[in-house]
Amino acid sequence: MADEQPKSESKKVINPVEGSSAVKPELTLDFSRPPMPANKIISDHDPLEAGEFSSEEPLQALQQVSNIKYRSIEHPNHMLRIVLGFGLLILVFGGLFLGLPYYLMRTDRAINKATKDSIRFVQKNLEKRGLGAQTKPYAESLLAHLKLTDAPGTDAAAAKAWRDMDCRFLIQEALSRRFRGALDPTGQYLLTNCQLAQDMPQAALRQLTENYGDAAQFQRNGDSWEMLPMQLLAGEAQRRMQVFRLVAPKTYPGCRRWAASPSCMQRFVDQARQPLRSRFDDGYAVLKPGLKNQNPVLKAWLALATSWNFAKTGNGVQVEGVLKEAAGLFPRLYDPFLEREIFRQRMLNAYKLRDKKLAMSIWKARPAVLMESDEAGFYDINLLRALMGKGDKAGPALDEFFAHPESHQRYRFDPYFIRIVVEQAIRYQKPLDGLTYIDRIHEQQEDDKILDSEWLPLLRARLLLAQQNGLEALQTLQPLERFVVRSPELAHLKGTAMLHAYSTKPYRLLAAAEFQKAANLEPRGEHFFALILSFLDSKDFQKAEAAFKFWQRVKPRPGEDAWRSLAHGLLNYSQGREAVAAQIWNELSQRNPGFVAVKSLKTNLAEDPNYLKDQIVKKIIPMLPADGPMSPLAVFQ
Repeated sequence: MADEQPKSESKKVINPVEGSSAVKPELTLDFSRPPMPANKIISDHDPLEAGEFSSEEPLQALQQVSNIKYRSIEHPNHMLRIVLGFGLLILVFGGLFLGLPYYLMRTDRAINKATKDSIRFVQKNLEKRGLGAQTKPYAESLLAHLKLTDAPGTDAAAAKAWRDMDCRFLIQEALSRRFRGALDPTGQYLLTNCQLAQDMPQAALRQLTENYGDAAQFQRNGDSWEMLPMQLLAGEAQRRMQVFRLVAPKTYPGCRRWAASPSCMQRFVDQARQPLRSRFDDGYAVLKPGLKNQNPVLKAWLALATSWNFAKTGNGVQVEGVLKEAAGLFPRLYDPFLEREIFRQRMLNAYKLRDKKLAMSIWKARPAVLMESDEAGFYDINLLRALMGKGDKAGPALDEFFAHPESHQRYRFDPYFIRIVVEQAIRYQKPLDGLTYIDRIHEQQEDDKILDSEWLPLLRARLLLAQQNGLEALQTLQPLERFVVRSPELAHLKGTAMLHAYSTKPYRLLAAAEFQKAANLEPRGEHFFALILSFLDSKDFQKAEAAFKFWQRVKPRPGEDAWRSLAHGLLNYSQGREAVAAQIWNELSQRNPGFVAVKSLKTNLAEDPNYLKDQIVKKIIPMLPADGPMSPLAVFQ
């Protein structure tokens, strides 16, 4: 038909929201009715005309709209932005701190000055904005590093600049070869000094070899007062690497007779480190006035070496005298190694003297700044103070010392302090911790070095005896006989280990032979007591009587009379003279009321009169104190 409109062709479209396809609807136009007037459309759709709400409502709506409070255009997480900005700032400072050692490792004072001025400018502006407190430590570290690499105009200025350097910071920066190459002589000395103060002799030797070639040759070459402080550090580093070896004294051709010369100063320090006593009075009398106008470092070295010599003679009062005078050089003298070492030696000397008042006065004058910067470097001082304090503090202090890994790493160079640790581990019944300490010290030695010094295995054997492990103790001691010929301590401990490990007569006689060897070398009461008990246990009464008669002719040491009376009673008891033995022990109890061994013996005999009829050694050993004649600390010097 003519008025029939053609239908539009259907088209498939995609719904952009749902993503589904749909068929486009057909549009139908109706032209059969006239169009509606515009005013009618408006009036039909006007809410007021339609009566949907009153004329007052639009005003109320407009008022509500005006009262709407809009959010600020400021970011809602303002604090987050501040934290992120601060974190970014820290990263920038950290990057500069790590990068400067590699990109500014030069002595160009102009570049360093410009960089330091820039850091100060940034820090000042950060302080104005309230962020300076957080960034100040990083800025100070950067300034310290630039000050480190700056080139001072004079040696005095260099020494003053190094005083502000922390040893840990300096050692950390020295991992860079470029940094080490930029150090002046003052910096090289302080780096080696810090490495020894931090108990790193291997690193000190590498530093010395890098700068001067062979350390041993460098130590003995030349006759210069200026190089002498570094040469003394070289000798100390070598000694610490050979602490377990028998090192022969070095020869110094430049000091055949004592004189105020660098060679004689090195000879004096080297001989002071040797275990044997030497005549040092002549050398000290010549060197002390000769060092009057020299570097104060050399005066401190002379005092330290003199204290080592006095300590060999057991004169603790003179040790404190020379060390106290040397301590007066600090803190004007900046030398971390010597300051720490002199303080440690004073505390060790106070411990030897058992002088609590002296220890307290030394503690009041402690190097507080040095201790704060290196807390782990003074664990030994904390232990010594606890051992000199109340008894209930010593056990926890030992536990704390053994718990620190650095105790095994840093405290392995002083034989006397190691002996203190072992002794107290036995006394406070912590032999397993002490054995771990000794074994870790041994493990840290270089593989190509032969352990040719007897004192470390002797300490290990004592700890094994404290654990009732006589067989392993004997295995530890036997290899020492290859190079230790005349040692009463070795012979006595070997005999004690045999008594702990075996109970048959042949081994009792072998143990007696060791005790007899020790008594021939050194007529001490511990040797005779152990010898007599070994003969009594093997029923060899005639030899036991002969040993006791010989012991009676020896002048007793302090405290030996009690052990001699105890052995005399055992000698009578074993041969059936119980009444005589009981009378001897009763008199002993009256003379020595605190003698624990005789108290335990009388208690056991009161419970069982036949208690000592057999296996005397096995029954007597548990009654002995830790330092008794056949105990782990016997003949412990």
